[in-house]
Amino acid sequence: MRRIIIVAATAAVTSWAGIPNAQPITSFADVAGKWSGVGSSGGKTEVAIDPNGRFVLESPLGKATGWARIEGGFVVLAFDNSQGQIRFTRTGDALEGPYVAGARTRTTRVTRVPWTRALQAAWGRSARPPAGA
Repeated sequence: MRRIIIVAATAAVTSWAGIPNAQPITSFADVAGKWSGVGSSGGKTEVAIDPNGRFVLESPLGKATGWARIEGGFVVLAFDNSQGQIRFTRTGDALEGPYVAGARTRTTRVTRVPWTRALQAAWGRSARPPAGA
């Protein structure tokens, strides 16, 4: 019985959200910071999320800003004018998930950029580095 529970729990973690080794996001503290990576189309993607959920996203499709929300273990960044969204989950030291814009869906994977004084200055004097940054 004990082995069955362990195997079931392991299978749930490795297949959550259809992304191997995905970990659900439960607060903005899990994802606050600057992230950079490449989408499946090869274009560079940069994301900054502050501790309150405000975000800035730059990708080959343009720049988007707004307020993220946590939904079902994902952090969801919705773009202005209903132009799409990205749904990130954590996979170790990265955020990964589908980037949906119009009829197109791509996978995007970004890793955390180290916390810098410039990043802190951009967020204001009261900002503190996120845990683990």
